[in-house]
Amino acid sequence: MQFLIHIPVQSNGDYILFILDHDIKTVNILDPTPIDPIYQYNPHARYVHKILWIAEYLTKAMSKACPGSRWNENIFLWRQKIIHDIPVQNRELSGYLVTHFMPTWEDENLHLPVLKDGYELRKQISGQLLTFKENECENNMPAGILEFISCIREIQNKAAQLCSPI
Repeated sequence: MQFLIHIPVQSNGDYILFILDHDIKTVNILDPTPIDPIYQYNPHARYVHKILWIAEYLTKAMSKACPGSRWNENIFLWRQKIIHDIPVQNRELSGYLVTHFMPTWEDENLHLPVLKDGYELRKQISGQLLTFKENECENNMPAGILEFISCIREIQNKAAQLCSPI
């Protein structure tokens, strides 16, 4: 079983996702914003301060949350891997994209559906949020919305059944 920590970070109005994989000692960096030409020869330089910040506070947070945790190493010394095959690079959508990256990351790869534009991405995320199984706001939603959510869940279940191996 693989244990990963996903850390979304806001930087100058943009969002970046850092995925820490303790098993292979790797920090995966998913940045949906276009590369600034300043960093074309050393793209890792853009993330040094953020990784140092994560390295400093992660061990403190993990010692409080999980005493005796194995997350006590300096992640700054781990391999840093920038993921380049991100299908959409857009500053305005970076927050949505990072939210979308987290559940689709598996085996050091993104498994994203085809995204045509920002509207499609927002629609998919809204559907995911509404149909989240542990949605604590569900009791406060009007009946019409709950019926809509029920329909979406039925469609998702049927699609999952069609896609599952027999």
